[in-house]
Amino acid sequence: MFFGDKSAKDIKQIQPIIDKALSYGEEFKNLTNDQLRAKTQEFRDRVAAAVAEKEARIRELEAEAEAENLKGVAAATVEATDGQQEQHDDSQHDDEKARLEKIEKLLDEADRLKDDVYKITEDVLKEILPEAFAVVKETARRFVENPTLSPDISTLGRVAKSSLSQCRDIRRQGSLAQYVGCRRKARNVGHGALRCPAYRRRGAAPGENSRDGYR
Repeated sequence: MFFGDKSAKDIKQIQPIIDKALSYGEEFKNLTNDQLRAKTQEFRDRVAAAVAEKEARIRELEAEAEAENLKGVAAATVEATDGQQEQHDDSQHDDEKARLEKIEKLLDEADRLKDDVYKITEDVLKEILPEAFAVVKETARRFVENPTLSPDISTLGRVAKSSLSQCRDIRRQGSLAQYVGCRRKARNVGHGALRCPAYRRRGAAPGENSRDGYR
């Protein structure tokens, strides 16, 4: 064909990504399940770090624009209260015009920075793509070999300990509604098996089995 084989062109375009993704194979096989899982947060952190400076500047610009807008609202409120809304002189009109122009300029700059953030995010995601694909590939391999993946016991212990501590704090506050919420959260994070002492001391809610505190 005159224009060549489209499939061949597509493969040629993505082959470098595939090769790089495959290069992570042995490295990721040596990671624990929790280390592999932590890669997701690592990717998020890399994106956030790349755009942090510009996003901080965007927040500053938007806050400054909002402050200018509030100044105008406050001035208009004072004029309305004093019955002077029909008595604008030229200087007041010029001040209002300058304020609106400043707000527009600030928001325009913020919009330009948002475009930059989008572009930077896109570039970082493209950079991360092979590694992210390798993480998915390794995760799939582990599920094929072992359908049930468990976190390290040290991680589970830290989560359970944190949840127990929070539940004890709730017990001291004495809120039944918060107890119920604590119990439900405990069930999700796995310290139900530890029998949350705060819930056990308080006693089961109506209709629940008070013998073990959890169903």
